[in-house]
Amino acid sequence: MHSQDASLPVAFELIQKAVLTTDVKSEKDKWIAPQTKNELARQMITSAQHKQVPFGSVSQSPLGGRVFLKAKHSKLAIST
Repeated sequence: MHSQDASLPVAFELIQKAVLTTDVKSEKDKWIAPQTKNELARQMITSAQHKQVPFGSVSQSPLGGRVFLKAKHSKLAIST
């Protein structure tokens, strides 16, 4: 939540790359996350809805690491 000079997170998730796979072409091992960033973002938005946080729109940072919830009728901005 963001109001005036203060920001508070509504939801927070670490991306856990816990699954080891081997790339077929390069034959290199790499770690992947069991859930995509999109799935995590959807869970965070659902969490905000269950917490009854009022928001009107959702946007994502260009780098894909943060989801921002914009308030409906005030200057309140919520970031997760």
